[in-house]
Amino acid sequence: MNITAGELHKVIEDYNLHIYQNIWHYTFNDIFQQTNFKLEKTKNGIITLYSRPYNSFSPLLTYINVDSDVYLIENNAIQGKYEQSNEDYRHVFWFLKTVSFNDFLERRSKSSSKPRKHFPTLESYDKYKNKIQGEVILEEFNEKFFIENYDNLKQEDFLSGKEILELFKKNNPAIKYEWFRLAYLHHNSEIVAIAILVDDKKSINLENIAAKRDSLSFGIFLCTELVRYCCENGYYSFDAGVSGLYGNYKGKIFLDSKEIFKKKESLTRYIQFWKPSYWRKIKQKIIS
Repeated sequence: MNITAGELHKVIEDYNLHIYQNIWHYTFNDIFQQTNFKLEKTKNGIITLYSRPYNSFSPLLTYINVDSDVYLIENNAIQGKYEQSNEDYRHVFWFLKTVSFNDFLERRSKSSSKPRKHFPTLESYDKYKNKIQGEVILEEFNEKFFIENYDNLKQEDFLSGKEILELFKKNNPAIKYEWFRLAYLHHNSEIVAIAILVDDKKSINLENIAAKRDSLSFGIFLCTELVRYCCENGYYSFDAGVSGLYGNYKGKIFLDSKEIFKKKESLTRYIQFWKPSYWRKIKQKIIS
């Protein structure tokens, strides 16, 4: 059964639905829900309501009436908890439910084989913070400032800050510009990490980040401070959207990440062309 966007909230109330697995992404806000939803009922009483994802970097918005697992054969549908030990290339929704910062550090300590050495953990956080002696700034988005500093920090074969912004706006035509924010880290009188964020006042989405290469892991430290900010300011979650496996910092930060479904033809294309990273310059050849 098709449900229009205008009927969405009434149907949710009528069937007592909630968002599947209690995730959140800024594209779940009403301004992004402009297409019809599908309402499906099974013989055992499970009701699901879902639409297509807003873009390829967003999880599928799905409502359900029970807490049971469901497996929708739809792009970007949640398929279960992220299996960090699985090294196969695939897509993941990078997600962290923010409760308290101490809780986050404790979870990291329990999952680490060397909590005194690895960062971030309860044992290592203060040590790294004292070593860096840096200041994290979170402020309104400044396009010129972002482009200048991002280009100074990015790897040579990655897209420029200007190109990233152009792609982001193209993929997010309904985005509110006032939701854009910047976070950056000062260390020894220079900016050593910078991130562009989407802040919908319920969650913070890490859209992109660049950092100076150093054993102090400036990018991970900046992300850790963003977790702390979310926890201390009552945010529901911190996420990095849907993307493939690249690097290891996301697994250290987004502890509630989810496996997602991708159609085989889409995944094959991604592996063939995009596996190094969405943001590498080869992306330009695909969309041109």
